[in-house]
Amino acid sequence: MIVMIIGSMVIISIVTLVFLLSKIKPSPNCILYENYVLIRKSPYSDALSNYEIIKEEDGLRFRTKEGYSLFILKVNSKENQEVKLIGLASYGARNVEFNRYICNLVDQINTKTNTN
Repeated sequence: MIVMIIGSMVIISIVTLVFLLSKIKPSPNCILYENYVLIRKSPYSDALSNYEIIKEEDGLRFRTKEGYSLFILKVNSKENQEVKLIGLASYGARNVEFNRYICNLVDQINTKTNTN
């Protein structure tokens, strides 16, 4: 009897876990050339960003207010419109977080642009 109860609880737990995992939405990839250009050219980027954005010849460096570089958006190829995220903090472990940050920054810039 106890084995049946424990077995039922395990099955319910597995079904619940599968259901919850199916609801998780993956983060979209926002490391795109169009977003790079938007951040680079928008007059709102610096004001909306939590980080200092340093415009380099072939990339954008995102730095904390204390001067610590977190990540770089680097253009690998303008012809192919290829942009690469180079995470400088935690050996790339935070790249998902940086991608989400870029998604949010692009959304904020688009919202600000559309309201003005």
